[in-house]
Amino acid sequence: MTNLLVGNGVNIKHGGYSFGNADIVLRGLKSLESDDFPKHIIMDEPIWVKYFLGHLFVEILNTLSGANDRYAVLAIEKESLVEFKQKYNGTKSLKMTDIGFEDYYLIYDIICNKNGIGNPERYNIRTIIQLTFLNSIYNNGNVNVVYKAFSKGFIQWLRKHEKIFTTNYDRNIELATGKSVYHLHGDFDTLEDVYQKDSFRNSLPDNPYEKTQVDVDFLHLYSTAITTYSGNYKQYLMNLSSVANEGIDKLVDAYLNNPDVTKDVDSWGDDVDNLVARLDAAVKLRIENPNLKFQEVYPFQQLADMTGKLSIIGLSPFNDRHLFAVINDSEVSECTFYYYDKKK
Repeated sequence: MTNLLVGNGVNIKHGGYSFGNADIVLRGLKSLESDDFPKHIIMDEPIWVKYFLGHLFVEILNTLSGANDRYAVLAIEKESLVEFKQKYNGTKSLKMTDIGFEDYYLIYDIICNKNGIGNPERYNIRTIIQLTFLNSIYNNGNVNVVYKAFSKGFIQWLRKHEKIFTTNYDRNIELATGKSVYHLHGDFDTLEDVYQKDSFRNSLPDNPYEKTQVDVDFLHLYSTAITTYSGNYKQYLMNLSSVANEGIDKLVDAYLNNPDVTKDVDSWGDDVDNLVARLDAAVKLRIENPNLKFQEVYPFQQLADMTGKLSIIGLSPFNDRHLFAVINDSEVSECTFYYYDKKK
């Protein structure tokens, strides 16, 4: 079996630095003052986001000095902060565009801890920042035309691989090769469960789809694309649906075979806690429709089940160490890592 894992370096190589981090951040900042910014989806006063990102940049300088160390509370924040300092300490002059756009999320979490900002405000603001950067990556659809610069030799090389994985959200490899591709961190063309009318989530009584207006011109903002600063967080999100499905299956089995559980679950429907009531509805829905489940779109298990040879190209080890951990535990017999050497 021949496998391939592709990162954003391939897009930068063939499409130029407009697909690199600096341009993504700069384009995101500029978009906040553009008439084309999707205010109706992200935020009605986007200039506020620009000011807030500027504040986060100031805090980056404080963070590198160690002034914010005590506000990295969770283990995952502490580990990410160590990597953050390793990445940027020693840089003589930092600009906003020098900071990885996902690294801004780490600083955001640290500042929320520092100022006691909790949910839902914390979640809502983070989502606004994430959607701003995802919209910048999408770049009015230009992210999907990079394949036109692929050489015939490169396309032939891609086609030689039996399984192709990517951390990118675009469809360039599919368009170039005609092959199916596993999108580890989601893609711009697949809608999240909550935005699909007939999904498991929207088949529950408190159907959020009824209150949502999906703008078909901005489907990428409703997509499964994952963006966060920690590989462990990404892995958690990748496995979330499968874990939820497994949990509901076990609960259904207990409901059908254990009278005590049956009684307990039946009582949940009247609970004032919406989450508990929703769980009762989920169990009943799964019993009525055994094949209706949360969609499992992130091919984490397929990566773990790899065998044979693996080639990796255009992938930065930062923020994606969870993938290397999975590869190390797989049955891959040989791995070739291709990288760009600035010295040449």
